[in-house]
Amino acid sequence: LELNDEYFGVYVNLEQVDEAYLRHRGHSELDPIYKCVWEAFSVLDDYSTCWEQETDCGWGDLEDIIELVNFTPDNEYAAMLDSAFDVESLLRYYAIIILTSDNDFSRHNLYLHRDIVTGVWRLIPWDHNVAFDNAHSPIDLGTHFSPQTIGGPNIFLTRLIQVDSYRNRFCDLLDSLSTSLYTLSSAIDYVDSVTSYIRTDVYADYRKGSHENNAAWEESATHIAWFVGNRLDYVRPRIDSLRESINRYGVYINEICALNDSGYADEHGDYDDWLELYNSNPYPVELEGRYLSDNIDSLIYWELPDVTIPANGYLVLWTDGEPSEGPLHGPFRLDSDGEFVGLFDTMVGEEPEIWDRHPPGIDLVWFGEQSAGTSWSRYPDGENNWGLADPTPGAPNSPTTIETPLAYMPKNLSIGSIYPNPFNMNCRIELEGVSAETEIEIFDLTGRLVRVLYPADADKLSGIIWDGRDNSGRNLPSGVYLIRASSGKNVTDSKRVVMLK
Repeated sequence: LELNDEYFGVYVNLEQVDEAYLRHRGHSELDPIYKCVWEAFSVLDDYSTCWEQETDCGWGDLEDIIELVNFTPDNEYAAMLDSAFDVESLLRYYAIIILTSDNDFSRHNLYLHRDIVTGVWRLIPWDHNVAFDNAHSPIDLGTHFSPQTIGGPNIFLTRLIQVDSYRNRFCDLLDSLSTSLYTLSSAIDYVDSVTSYIRTDVYADYRKGSHENNAAWEESATHIAWFVGNRLDYVRPRIDSLRESINRYGVYINEICALNDSGYADEHGDYDDWLELYNSNPYPVELEGRYLSDNIDSLIYWELPDVTIPANGYLVLWTDGEPSEGPLHGPFRLDSDGEFVGLFDTMVGEEPEIWDRHPPGIDLVWFGEQSAGTSWSRYPDGENNWGLADPTPGAPNSPTTIETPLAYMPKNLSIGSIYPNPFNMNCRIELEGVSAETEIEIFDLTGRLVRVLYPADADKLSGIIWDGRDNSGRNLPSGVYLIRASSGKNVTDSKRVVMLK
């Protein structure tokens, strides 16, 4: 940087993530952007303590997406993510974070941007000053399954990597990036190219801090290439294991009954809530040092007794809030409206004080609403396939024959043809899969919402007429408009139409 013929040294040129950022990329300046400074995706009373609004957008969009991330049941989660996020870019970003071992990203150092035209969220990263540090950090870093996470784990990453299809894609990206773009030879070539380009200016920079000098700069460049080689040696042998399962121990929360009114009684004759653990291993597993919790912010809750689950066996634990009734009775009750419950381990690693704060997860479950006489079950046992079924405590689960509604993803709602297109006076928007929650939103190319249409007869309507007017009845000018169909909180389809006057 030179200013008025005075040399100021070498600086990094960073683009601000704001309205100008949106404008340069063809987005509406009305799009919400939030900068996370701490507690990413945690449910808060006051989001202004941990997030900053980068556009004039209010807190409503952020609150909605954090609610979905935290409370959508497991069997609906993939559908919610597909609807709400650009999942491919999320997985690619996470793969790069893991390959560069950015240990300081899990709870902050990100922006969230929502495109108001498509309704899709995407993550914008920032601040990578702790990357290229620990070549042996876990490849599930940032999740509740990882024993090393600065500042604590991120529930969004945890739930993202729990989805089998997303975890497989994440492993595919780790594999492909580590054999193509991110290799030792490419790192050496790139570092040599950049250092050669800026070396003269770096040496001439007289504003270096006390810890900055030319020798340290040369050493840091050499370190990056060394790090890449060692990081790849650590990551690549572990990809297949992660692909197979996120659960390292083979013990699963296998069945949950949060509204037990008459089906299964404890040793005192009480019909209390219960959950079942399943040991998928061909050998017994001891539970000493493991904890159960239904509070994602307080993982060290119920210290399980020193009992053993037999090989390929089951153990029923009573979540009745009555620990005085025996060692298999816990201090909390489960919510039949649905909630989180997790199994955690404090018996790993060499620094137990870390695990006291953020113990690695063995299995984490977000279950949905239950009715009396049903259980939330995996089928087959231990598989990541959940639904409501007839309870089978202490025995193999039965097929999930009771349908579980996908509250956030009406998959069959779509926009068919729009005709005429272009149109002059009015156009007909054909719809499929209309429900009582369906609404049609129409945006101009600046992202401004100009019209909302509500189907009057959800059972019979297959199309709706737009007369080219806004919500106030004013005629709109010629131009391209985006028509978006949504149901509940999910955008399910969108198409463009041209109006010519």
